[in-house]
Amino acid sequence: MLTGDTLEELGDPVLVPVEIKLQASQFSKVDDILITARPRQGGEEFRVAIGDRRDPNVVPSSDATVALVGSYLREVIEHWGEIQAGRYRLALAVTDRNTHGHEVAGLAGIASGRGPEEFRTEASRSGPTNRKMRARLEQLDHVVAEAVSRGIGTHGVPTRELTWRLLSALRVHHLRLEDGDERDYTQAVSSLRSEAVGNTAGAAEQVLSRIEHLVGGWAPTAAQVTEAMLRRDLAARLKPRFSSVGAEVQSAEVEPDALIRGPVAHLGLAPDFQEAQRLEAADPASAARLYARVADALETSVWAPLALSLRQRQAKAHHEAGDHAKGVAANVTVLAAALPMGEVWRAMSVVRRLVNDQIEAPDELIRAANALGDLASFEYHHDVSLDDIAASIDALQITDPHCLMAVTWFAEHAVASDRTDLLRSRVEGLTSLSASAEQADQIWQARLLACLADTDRSGVMWTALAGSARSKYPPPVTALLLARHARYLADAGRAQDALDRYDDAIERAVQRRNHQDAAAWAEAHNLVRIRYGLQTARIGETYPTATALRAAGGGSVLPEPFSARERARGRVANHARPAETLQALT
Repeated sequence: MLTGDTLEELGDPVLVPVEIKLQASQFSKVDDILITARPRQGGEEFRVAIGDRRDPNVVPSSDATVALVGSYLREVIEHWGEIQAGRYRLALAVTDRNTHGHEVAGLAGIASGRGPEEFRTEASRSGPTNRKMRARLEQLDHVVAEAVSRGIGTHGVPTRELTWRLLSALRVHHLRLEDGDERDYTQAVSSLRSEAVGNTAGAAEQVLSRIEHLVGGWAPTAAQVTEAMLRRDLAARLKPRFSSVGAEVQSAEVEPDALIRGPVAHLGLAPDFQEAQRLEAADPASAARLYARVADALETSVWAPLALSLRQRQAKAHHEAGDHAKGVAANVTVLAAALPMGEVWRAMSVVRRLVNDQIEAPDELIRAANALGDLASFEYHHDVSLDDIAASIDALQITDPHCLMAVTWFAEHAVASDRTDLLRSRVEGLTSLSASAEQADQIWQARLLACLADTDRSGVMWTALAGSARSKYPPPVTALLLARHARYLADAGRAQDALDRYDDAIERAVQRRNHQDAAAWAEAHNLVRIRYGLQTARIGETYPTATALRAAGGGSVLPEPFSARERARGRVANHARPAETLQALT
């Protein structure tokens, strides 16, 4: 799956594996490995079920062999139509030194493409077979008869024909991994070399070793392994490529021109916008520059979210011009802006296009796109967990675009989901990342440090962070940290300390005219009093106070550049899901 190569067991060079089920008893009686494959260009599914036996003894006195053959016969009888159509195959993996395996493989080669009578005639001749192969066929007939006698419904098919059906459907794979014969291992390392970081044999061996370790953990859990799953767990060892943990999402179109023309005209950039549209086909590089200019202007205006639409157009124009590095950089800019704005559907559409196109781009952009895209998938898909996206976050490097933002976003989701264990195992790396933050990233640094402080049950980290906030950060960020400390104190059962912290945070927010923050923290203050039975006469003041604060202005240390109402209108224009639109409107 990692290399995109086909498998001999699939019997067709255009088929490539897309999923591997381990211990798949609920899907097949031959349940060690079940591989699903599709043609490279997409289309109908094909399957191959593989039984893994190191050194089978193909004689009727072997109970293990009779049970094994019985499982193959059940699949042959139940899926004979699919087998004849070539959509289902059976395989047996044995060691290369297994003599019976070689003999069965020879018989299977004769049975393939021949009818039952023609097979018997050919198998009885010297030349195509030898005495040992003919004796093995006789033994296999007895094994089939013994398996049938143990309760297999044959639907009236004679035993000799069942043997032929089994052999005609079977491929025997000889594993060369023992007694100093490492040809299969060497071949695997060679094929993985182009996928491994560094493109060296040593790096490929590390990838293979990690795969062996992962399979050892997956097999007992009947795991269903996909390429995306493999790439997530091997992210640190593989060359980056675009990937997404979420199910496919239909790509959303950018905002219709009608929504953009008014703000663009107000900014005096209508000629640039129109010229960019005209040049899209003839001179996409120039169109990209004009779209970037319009987007820059929108980002500094009250219509900032509309800039995302222009960034998407800019990215598309760069790709059309063949400048994929600039195109992916614009895509990553959209991803980083869409998450805080709540435009998860837009982020999903961007990352899906990148995954489908698989264009060449610098590694740092691929890592950033994968991390931000996986965060969007977590918010968009209910079946995506933080564990699923952790690998793409771990793959980030400090110098990658929006690295601090992506890691902080992950950390806040972990705290909100009560999964601080995901942070405790990464404290050292996250602390190092926060220390590298530049002045412009102070808010992200503070938010990440707050999440790390939440992992310390003793409260020592929070005491140090809250104590240094006043001298280290500007007042709005200090207020945020005090409110986050209040949340920690409330969860720790220190209600009065939490109320005092919230009072301090609210006062600082009001002084800086961050009324949205003050309103939210006033409501949290009220919830703490309710939770701990500390209601006073003030309990009825919370709603009018919060309402008045919100009416006084929209300031926040975590700015909301686009109102929920306007986001909802954008979703309507983009034919988004009705439930999302309703949620935004309410």
